[in-house]
Amino acid sequence: MSNIFNVTVTSGGDGTTPPPTTPPPTTPPPSGSGCSAAFTNSSDWGSGFTGSVAVKSNGSAAINGWTPKLTFPGNQTVSSLWNGSYTQSGNTVTVKNASNNGSLGAGAATSFGFNANYSGSNGAPTATCTTG
Repeated sequence: MSNIFNVTVTSGGDGTTPPPTTPPPTTPPPSGSGCSAAFTNSSDWGSGFTGSVAVKSNGSAAINGWTPKLTFPGNQTVSSLWNGSYTQSGNTVTVKNASNNGSLGAGAATSFGFNANYSGSNGAPTATCTTG
């Protein structure tokens, strides 16, 4: 006894048109978009310091609003800040732009500064930035 199988083949077209292509996989947004933040310790006197943060628009489009987060490795506490407003929760300081410096053209930069207190060691924070 033999088995007989029926197989149907369809081409999806008239034989001259190639089948539709699968779209490429979704990729993350290109790097270099959004904003970046870079911290500098401008002055340290043993129990406090003055810091500054440069905020830069990355990418080819302007941004309207920026929010850096500084995560300190120790017990640093911000006591005053200029060119922005801030909140602090534990060792993380979140800064929002001021009304006069939130819009940055492509590749443009601005900065804010602050005074902070600490005891023990004064390590640099990890700085990140988001737009909006």
